[in-house]
Amino acid sequence: ASLASLLIFPRRLLRPDVLARARTLPFALMPLLDAAVRARLNIILSGPTGTGKTTLARVLALMIPEGERTCVLETETELWLHELRRGFISLEERDANVEGAGRITLQDLFQRGALRQRPRRIIVGEVRGKEAMDMLHAMTSGHDGSLTTLHASGPRMALSRLEVLAMSADANLAPQVVRQMIGSGVDLVVHLSTFHRGEDEVRRLASLAFVAENPEDSLGSPMVSEAAVYRITDDSWEWRPDALGPRPEEIWRK
Repeated sequence: ASLASLLIFPRRLLRPDVLARARTLPFALMPLLDAAVRARLNIILSGPTGTGKTTLARVLALMIPEGERTCVLETETELWLHELRRGFISLEERDANVEGAGRITLQDLFQRGALRQRPRRIIVGEVRGKEAMDMLHAMTSGHDGSLTTLHASGPRMALSRLEVLAMSADANLAPQVVRQMIGSGVDLVVHLSTFHRGEDEVRRLASLAFVAENPEDSLGSPMVSEAAVYRITDDSWEWRPDALGPRPEEIWRK
């Protein structure tokens, strides 16, 4: 027997308050996310399959102020940002033809396409391979405000997976250098997940974590501070204001 899976993403504007009314995100988080996007923080959206990462990525991307040139790189076009608003340039990966030629990977799009467009920001629909290193290069070389999604089970695991994927681009890279790039490049991890409440399966923000370099760590591992964590017992979020305390100066400047 054959099995086909179809992913259909609506090409429409989705207001942030829709996600809040559905309780995917708390209302109190909306101003913070809007400020994070406008302040050009580099954001990773992580979570398992089917938790709404692509939907949230579209919502955050449409918070980008108009007039900021933004390149969108995807394996298959799912965000459709170029059809929703001017200023977005969509580039899509391409498979090889029947002769095995003409393949264009996300890494190729980064190196030969996106950077030549002189974008202010870069959005990657999903990082899943060697292009992770190009994403880190973009985040640490002036393309602040970049955004990507990543499959992971939590904020710390998202950074660990990003490290592994980046190192797959060059086996000679020192892990400590990659971790330092992650600590200086990534500012915020928004982790989504699904939870069972009674007979219902609900999508919720599981964790919101700020990321910073940790110069005191001999291995170069970044500092991860969770500012909000979901509580399944009462379907609410625990806020931890202390997580904002050790934020590095560059985030405050942004």
